[in-house]
Amino acid sequence: MASEHPEAHPSSVPGDPSPEVLLAQLRGAIAAGGPSGSLAQELLAERAAEANAETDAVFSPAMSPEEFLAHLAKLDREASAHENADVRPVGEGPLLLCQRYGAGNLARGDLVEALVAYPYAQVQQDPYDFSPDPPGAWSEVEDAEGLGLIDPDLYSEIFHRRHPG
Repeated sequence: MASEHPEAHPSSVPGDPSPEVLLAQLRGAIAAGGPSGSLAQELLAERAAEANAETDAVFSPAMSPEEFLAHLAKLDREASAHENADVRPVGEGPLLLCQRYGAGNLARGDLVEALVAYPYAQVQQDPYDFSPDPPGAWSEVEDAEGLGLIDPDLYSEIFHRRHPG
């Protein structure tokens, strides 16, 4: 996501504006009543030249300024969403760990240790919100018990180790 103070990020080539500066200029042009076609083309060329690995989109000169602006807006929304998201470990979540245990591929003690230490996703406590819990939430352990992947005693052991007292 672009910096709030683009001038704090000097360009790698003296005199050439950085992508952050170009993006700030583009946002200003949009706020002032519409995108500047030449500015969008300049930003498009800059992005294509740096071959930014942060996105999987292909930038090409054939992309219209309007398409490019729509894509930039999408990237900005995604970046904002990622800034506010909890960081979850890459790999196995609680349900997958329980599935491995249920299939005999993970020892009971290893499962207990993994689920006690797991950084569970936070869940909104809104009684009127019926949306599913995010991946990595404690509800995956509850689901594993309900599916018979872990028994009630194992569930209780994990729960009481996470919440002593």
